Formats: sequence, C-alpha cells, structure tokens
Amino acid sequence: MRVRVLFAVSLAFVLGIAVFHEQLNAVRVVAVMLVLSERWRRGAIVFGVATLLAGGFRLFLPEDQVGLLAVRGKWFDVGALFAIGAAIVGLGLSIDPLGTG
Repeated sequence: MRVRVLFAVSLAFVLGIAVFHEQLNAVRVVAVMLVLSERWRRGAIVFGVATLLAGGFRLFLPEDQVGLLAVRGKWFDVGALFAIGAAIVGLGLSIDPLGTG
C-alpha cells in the first residue's frame, strides 16, 4: 500500500512539472508561429511574455519543482528573467509597425 501511495505522489509530481513545461512550450510555439508568419513584432512580444511567465513560475514554484529554471539563486533568476522579459516586451512595443505613418 505504501508503494502505491509513493508511486501516486511521484507520478503527480512529474505530471505537475510536465504541465508547467508544456505551458511554457505552448507560448513559445505561438511566438515561433507568429515570427514565421511574418508577424515578428507580435512574436517578439509573445517571447517576452513567455520570459516574464517563466520568471513568475520561478518566483512562485517550490524549489523542487522549478526544474531547469533554477540556474543561480532564486532572486537572481527571477530578476534576470523579469529584466530580460521586460526588455523584450519593451523593444517589441517601441518599434513602429511597418506600413504605418
């Protein structure tokens, strides 16, 4: 009985991490599809939002569930992801779209 409980808990843990990574991968796929369809400005914004989302996951998930988002210390990772994400979104928003003006 104890083995079944441990197996169920470990399976739920692995599936929880898989769902977390699939959410980030889905946002990345959307960004790549936008870039490939020549919507590069929107694609850059989605990439930036994905980076901000990764920073949020790194901030709120427990240490044993962050996986590959844990590179350095927690606050360094969060600060770096938020700074890079904000820079990408800012650049994407500041560029004038082609064909206007």
